[in-house]
Amino acid sequence: MSLKALYLRAQTIIALLLTVSFLNVPMAYSKSGKAYYFLISQPQKSLVKIRKIRKQLKSKGISSKIIKLRSQYYLRFAYSKNLKKMKNAKRAFKKKNLKGLRILKLNKKILSKKLKRSDSSHWFLKSLRSYRWTGSYQLEVRKITSDPSHISTLKQRALLSANSSFTPDIRWKASARLFYDHVFDINAVYSSRVKNSQSYEIEAAETYLDIGFENIDFRIGRQNIVWGELIGAFVADIISARDFRSFILPDLEVLRIPQWSVLAESSVDNFSYQLVWIPLPSFDNYGTIGSDFHFFNAFNVPDITVNDPERPSIKLENSSFGGRFSYLLAGWDVSALIFQGLNREQSPERTLLPGPSVVITPKHFKITQYGVTFSKAYPSTVIKGEVVYTKDSRVITTDIADPDGLIKQDKLSLGLSYEPHLIDNGQFMLQYVGTLLPGAPNELYDEKLESRVTLLVNKSFKNNKHKPQLIIIYGINDGDSLMRLSYNYLISQNWSSTFGADFFNGPPDSFLGQFDAKDQLHFELKYTF
Repeated sequence: MSLKALYLRAQTIIALLLTVSFLNVPMAYSKSGKAYYFLISQPQKSLVKIRKIRKQLKSKGISSKIIKLRSQYYLRFAYSKNLKKMKNAKRAFKKKNLKGLRILKLNKKILSKKLKRSDSSHWFLKSLRSYRWTGSYQLEVRKITSDPSHISTLKQRALLSANSSFTPDIRWKASARLFYDHVFDINAVYSSRVKNSQSYEIEAAETYLDIGFENIDFRIGRQNIVWGELIGAFVADIISARDFRSFILPDLEVLRIPQWSVLAESSVDNFSYQLVWIPLPSFDNYGTIGSDFHFFNAFNVPDITVNDPERPSIKLENSSFGGRFSYLLAGWDVSALIFQGLNREQSPERTLLPGPSVVITPKHFKITQYGVTFSKAYPSTVIKGEVVYTKDSRVITTDIADPDGLIKQDKLSLGLSYEPHLIDNGQFMLQYVGTLLPGAPNELYDEKLESRVTLLVNKSFKNNKHKPQLIIIYGINDGDSLMRLSYNYLISQNWSSTFGADFFNGPPDSFLGQFDAKDQLHFELKYTF
């Protein structure tokens, strides 16, 4: 049997299981023992597209049902006990330009078994009973190599997720993630405040309800909404919050903090849009004073106190709104972005006291952002870009006469990525990210134009079992840098391991150089299911 035949046979079995699981097939049949034949469409990844096909069928007087398995959608047109009748129906549909249809056969054993389980079952209970579990477990060990060297992370992470469908148009997902860091049990390097902030955490991950209508889909709940095009940069990622307690070293799935939000999306031909409302915002999470990665080294005073972040109250006027509007034009995927609401980034409000000492109270202010993203894949390269203008952001001032140490300042962020196809089964990428503060006064801690370049190189060997990677981030203004070396080994289909090292360098008052004494080795062991 050829590979193509095996593939078609596997697809047929999947569609058969799909039909039995989602259509309540036995509810319509007797226990006569005869076979039933179903006409199933080719799968589609786009729910909007499958709905358009269904709408076309309806205009021709053909009724159909949408069924879904994982990320693929099918249409079931008809069923019958008569195989010849189904073949005639298939030929008739083909004349109406409905190609790519297959006939499936259900036997008595499957029908009767399903009948016993579903005769008295409610659709809601059946959905809960038919959920699918996925998740991961990860052990992360990090050791800081500077004097005194010590284990800085001995963390266990777990992610558990379940998803299912109430109907083909109503689906749900529930997930939670947690971690526990044993490093606070084995050494006394860190203060009790750091331990309380970073020793363990349990929180809801992506947990939402998907509701599909004819031309628009809604996702309601805690979700990651990613609008950026660049890898590892957050220029146009203006929705999801981030966890910076371990700086930018963890994977993106760990860095991103989902938002409790309502997302509406749809597409028409080459145009698509997303609208989002965030009634319960999440904010960036930062390391506290005494942790390995805290961001308050800019205040060069002997005594500094950092209060807990001051979060805005939950009310309608503190809601955030945003939209993304995309269009495919001559091979370019172009998007326009808009966001208005609370800044997920915190602004450190400063109070000077005698001593000298300083008290920092992180706050979140309202901002408005406008942006554009663009990308295009050529035969020999991929080009991506992002531009975002932020109105009414706050930046730190060095003027000690300023009452809160913050100035309201607009800023322009730019990101460009160039990715030529130089490495077979690998990746070579050059990336530029810059921030401009137009018309800013001289009394600022930040540069008026701050620029960084990133180099990423990786390659996979031996059926993707081995993957070395190099990442270098270099600050043009201050000459600070971060070099990351890693080697990923795929132990089996479910198990993988990563060895690596991170090296910081630069002046102590620079963005990356402030962590010059935090060079570290790391090891990760991960299991996914």
